[in-house]
Formats: sequence, C-alpha cells, structure tokens
Amino acid sequence: MATSDGTLVPVQPLIQPLFGGLTELEFLARIAGESQTNPYDIVRTTFAGLEETWKRFLFDGFLEGSAAKPANPPIDQLMTVPKLPAVVSPAKDSLEVIFYRDAKMDDGRYANNGWMQELPDPITKLTWDNAVLVSRRRRANSASRTAISSKSR
Repeated sequence: MATSDGTLVPVQPLIQPLFGGLTELEFLARIAGESQTNPYDIVRTTFAGLEETWKRFLFDGFLEGSAAKPANPPIDQLMTVPKLPAVVSPAKDSLEVIFYRDAKMDDGRYANNGWMQELPDPITKLTWDNAVLVSRRRRANSASRTAISSKSR
C-alpha cells in the first residue's frame, strides 16, 4: 500500500479470506494473469535478495526512500500530448473491470468508522459484502453462465 506521497507501507490482513474468497492482491494477480498468486510470495518477490531491507521495512512500517520524486520535465515537453496506446474496447467476448470508490468509505479514509460500514450501498443495497456486477444480458449470453449465480425472485 502507498501513502499520499507514494511511500510504501506494509498492510497486514486482519483475517484469512472467508469461504474460499481471495485477498485483493490475489484477485489482482489473477486478473493480470500472473503465474504467482500467493500474496505473501508476491510481496516477498519484491524484496528478493534484500533480506535486511525486508526486515527494516517491516520494523519501521514504511520503505525509506520510496516516496515519489517530483518530475521536472523540460519546458518544451510540457506542451506536448503523448500518444496513448490503442485500447481495445470491451466486446461480447471480453470484459472490462472497473473499480470505483465506495460511497461510504470514499478512498478508505473512513474505513475506521464502523457505523459507516453498516450503511447499505446506495446502488446495490449490499452491506459488508463485495460483488461482481454484470448486466442481465451479459449473464444470459455468458458461456460461463453456471459460474454466475443469482437468487430467483
């Protein structure tokens, strides 16, 4: 995890994922197609061969010198617009993953307020839960329809 200035800090999960769930790091590793999906191993790979740095990182609670450095581009580069790579639009056979801020927690700054966590999401009405949301049309046309379940009403 990184602070507002980019300094890396270790974050320890409070509990193991319940009911065969995934941690955030494990979920993102699977989406990215990484071969290593064990969260501990992913973090340890970051510090491969740097055992003393790893111990200092855990002891201090932050990685010294990891804050983002200010960029000082030459003046002539300030006015140029970089060419962005072509992005493939979502299609029938591909999905786009969108992460959005929680309406109650914002960017996490209110995560320590248990009362706010009890509020239902204004759109989905979920409380203390996470969900992958897909449209009914996508679910009906999905080849993996059995992996997505819903309660009949």
